[in-house]
Order: sequence, then structure tokens, then C-alpha cells
Amino acid sequence: MHRNASVAVSRRFTTVTPTASTLVSAFGKCASREVRKTFTSQVPHVDAVAMARLLEAPEMADRVLEKLSPGTRRYLVVAAASSEWQPETQLSKTMDAVDEDRDSKISAQEYLKWFERSFEAKHGLSWRTLCLVAAYAGAPFVAFGCLDNSLMLLSGDAIDGMFGERFGLTAMGAAALGGVCSGALGVQFHGATQRVLHHILPRQGIPTFAKRFRAYKTAGTIGTSCGIALGLTIGMAPLMWMTPRH
Repeated sequence: MHRNASVAVSRRFTTVTPTASTLVSAFGKCASREVRKTFTSQVPHVDAVAMARLLEAPEMADRVLEKLSPGTRRYLVVAAASSEWQPETQLSKTMDAVDEDRDSKISAQEYLKWFERSFEAKHGLSWRTLCLVAAYAGAPFVAFGCLDNSLMLLSGDAIDGMFGERFGLTAMGAAALGGVCSGALGVQFHGATQRVLHHILPRQGIPTFAKRFRAYKTAGTIGTSCGIALGLTIGMAPLMWMTPRH
């Protein structure tokens, strides 16, 4: 009787919605005895016939899933999503890779790791997101490089003209002192520029979980490298107005 009722529940469950059908299919393929026992014990007040009646409406499937413990619910979600996203991969291998502690339940940390790996493998980060990351990381360094190089040239030239002959400073010595001045001021200006750009550049296009992806870090590194190179190149502009000293 209980077996027939369970079959009826599964049939009702699979006809409700594609998501529910995927969950039941994945549950039957990969769930262990412990998980099946947990699945039934978490709903002690709802028998198989009552569950079938609840699932006659699609929105009732959510109420059944709410009866499960978080670990079991995550187990079902991972199994269902893996069946849909990676149909060519054997489901048991996928579940073994996700369930690191082999307790037939998926912890919040295990679920987060799986989600990040699966999302990056299936979708990755869009070019728009990567460009935003690179621009957000590189923009402050454009301002820093521009200010640093221009201040070094201007202050080095001024030091060379004022104290070069008097103290016997070479051009390299004057440039080094100019670098000290530009470095001290450039760091302060870089922090102020970064705070201003935080309010200007759009951040809503960058998902919060993107920071965990390697592509995010690579885009940030490329952005900072290109930003500092561009800023230093622009900072060489004072050379066009300087007159050489003999």
C-alpha cells in the first residue's frame, strides 16, 4: 500500500512542473537510503495521499520542499541542476564531487562551491562584466600614473634648475628627488580618485559572486596594468613644454 502510494506521489509530482520532475528523477538516481529516510521523516504529518493532493497545484511543490531539511533540499537541487546542465556526465560522479564529506547531504559551503564551479563552467563571466571589472580596477591607476609621472618631471626639472648647479646635483639625482615628491603626493591622490570613482563607475553590472572567479582577478590585473601604463604615458605630456638645459 505504501509502495503504491509512493508511486502515485511520484507520478503526481512529475506531472506538476518540469522542475519538480527533474527533482524526482534526480532523487531516484542518486539519493542514498539515508537521504530517502530523511525525505520521508521530515514530513511526518503529511502522508503519501495528502502529498499527492497538495501537488495537484504547481505551487504546492514548494510547500513539500519546505518540509525538508536544508541539507537534503540542497542535495535535491544540486542533483536536479546537474541532470539538466550536465546530462552527459554520470550523476553519481557529480554528486560524489559535490558531497565532499560523503554524508549524503550538501552543506551551505559545498553548495556554494558547486554553484560557482557550475556557473563559471556553463556561463562564465560576460565580456561586459569583465570590461567593467577592468575599467573599475584600472581607472584609479590612470589618474595615479598621470599625476605621478607629470609631478616627477615637473618637480625634477624645478629641482634641477634651482639646486642642480648650486649643490652639484646631476639630472638623475634631480629626477630621483622629483620621484620622491610625486610618489608621496600620488599615493594620496590615488586614494581620493578611487573613492570618487567608486561613486561614478557602475557597480550594478558586476555580480557579487564574480569576485570568486579567476577571470575576475585576471580582468582586474589587466585593467590595473593597462591603467598605469596609460596614465604614465599621459603623464609624459610636460616634456613637450620643457626646454632642455645645457
